[in-house]
Amino acid sequence: MARTRFILSAMAVTACITLVGCSSTLTPELHSFSESGEQFENRHARVTNNNLRSVWDDLEHVFLLNRSSGLHRFPTP
Repeated sequence: MARTRFILSAMAVTACITLVGCSSTLTPELHSFSESGEQFENRHARVTNNNLRSVWDDLEHVFLLNRSSGLHRFPTP
């Protein structure tokens, strides 16, 4: 009888904890451990902008458009 009462009490406590839980966060304004949602979006936009600008520089290097050819004996402007 005592064992059954203990098991039922434990189940009731577990059900209450599961249903109520810890739904409230202490820092709702943070998106991650160190950034808010706005800071995350700003960083993401900055990184995307930087990466897209780097693509054009990389394409110039691949297609040899970043400087004039040094094969001719006279310099070209």
